[in-house]
Amino acid sequence: MTKNFDISSVAIVGGGPGGLVTLNELLNTSIDGTSYINSTIPKDFKPKFNKITLFEQKDQIGGVWGTEIDKKDEIDNDFLQNGNGYSVDKINPKKDLPKDLNSENNFEKPLIIDKIQSIGKDWKISAVYPHLYTNVAKRFMRFSSIPHEEDPETEIKPLIKHEQVTSTLKSFSENNNLSKHIRLSTEVINLEKIGSKWEITLKKTEGSKEYWYKEQYDGVIIANGHYSVPYIPQIPGLNTTSINIVHSKSYRDADEFKDKNVVVVGTSLSGIDIIQYIKPIVKTLRVSRSSGKQEIFPWLTRAAESVENIPRIKSIEDNKVVLENGETLDDVDIILFATGYHWSYPFLQSGLIQVTKDGVESSTNSSRIKGLYQNIFTINDPSLAFVGITLTSLKFHTLEVAAIAIASAWSNVTNLPSTKEQLEWESKRLEETGDGAIFHYYPYDTVNSTWVSDVWKLGILKNRQHPLNDEDINDLTQALEKAEEVFYKFVNGELTNESF
Repeated sequence: MTKNFDISSVAIVGGGPGGLVTLNELLNTSIDGTSYINSTIPKDFKPKFNKITLFEQKDQIGGVWGTEIDKKDEIDNDFLQNGNGYSVDKINPKKDLPKDLNSENNFEKPLIIDKIQSIGKDWKISAVYPHLYTNVAKRFMRFSSIPHEEDPETEIKPLIKHEQVTSTLKSFSENNNLSKHIRLSTEVINLEKIGSKWEITLKKTEGSKEYWYKEQYDGVIIANGHYSVPYIPQIPGLNTTSINIVHSKSYRDADEFKDKNVVVVGTSLSGIDIIQYIKPIVKTLRVSRSSGKQEIFPWLTRAAESVENIPRIKSIEDNKVVLENGETLDDVDIILFATGYHWSYPFLQSGLIQVTKDGVESSTNSSRIKGLYQNIFTINDPSLAFVGITLTSLKFHTLEVAAIAIASAWSNVTNLPSTKEQLEWESKRLEETGDGAIFHYYPYDTVNSTWVSDVWKLGILKNRQHPLNDEDINDLTQALEKAEEVFYKFVNGELTNESF
């Protein structure tokens, strides 16, 4: 068993769904380990956590659902130079601190300097495009404290448009009075353990000025998401070609693909989503993928195989795409990489965690985060925790479960297993899944009986209801069926963006 925690002040990094639900969970946890989620907080309520601050780099909450439709993070030559898209340390490096910053610079007395022109991108613009809809049923795009309300019939029901998700998160924040604990436009630049405290170096940007300061907390929760820094595989010649290179993060409208010869690399959810919009209007469409590859959902495999498949790209020579079978394509106008995102934590003190490196041969990002117990607690120091590492269609509810687990452990309701037992859990999981992103993945129809159940068994806050009680998992099955139906309707011209 781990020793008891002495945590009363908490910093949360990231204002997306994971950060928001964690903030609310901690605010509703009493000093005796009782949860008041879905309950009236008594007048004599004594909070376990006396100071909780959420830091969000953007000027709005929501994470990827905090949309900026008129902006996008585009892939440019600097990104591709020397394989930068493959190396997260190059495209999202740790930022330098101002030389005049010192320990006396706090929130009330920050170091104020002129805004520094950033080298490279900060990758904070959302990947959401105007007509995006979810691939998960509405029931599971909310937290358990939000009542589920059925929508009227639409072409995509039980799926919903992105605007509904954004609205849900904003209402969640407003209804729970979270804003007073949130600092927007504030980026975490450095995080390190000094003695028993976590020291955070922060930069708030306001107009032409930057406000730099430091704060200390007992515990830190990282909930900055996994859909910010795009991954592009290392392909010889990619950085010198005049072929238009696009990542799915910068996709906004199908018109830029009209009458073009397009190759799509990556046929998971984002790739298939975009294919349905561009296939009716491109000149030619080819999908570069491994023969016989099985996607995470069978319908994605069927959708990918409904388009002309070609082998993986070996190299690009001048403006010719060379495939692994030796075939050469000399008519390609655009290569769209729907190849996922890096796990990126440039602010973290070295040695706290390790992200495994993708091999050069990896066409999509398949790295994992080493050293986490149940994808939540840092084994070396569980006063540093993560929310959002578990990959599953039940994303919102598993975010909530992770938040409950942290509140439970840090309230000393839960006794985490010994370090030895935590390492054994990681080793066993590694044997089952291999050393890649699948380590963090749980199918929607088993995540409750496996990962959620294991976390729940650790011990949970008093009075805390299970987030998946009374939830109908069949909605997710219906969502997959609807997603496939809508895909073919778009491809066949039966639906357009104006249809719903």
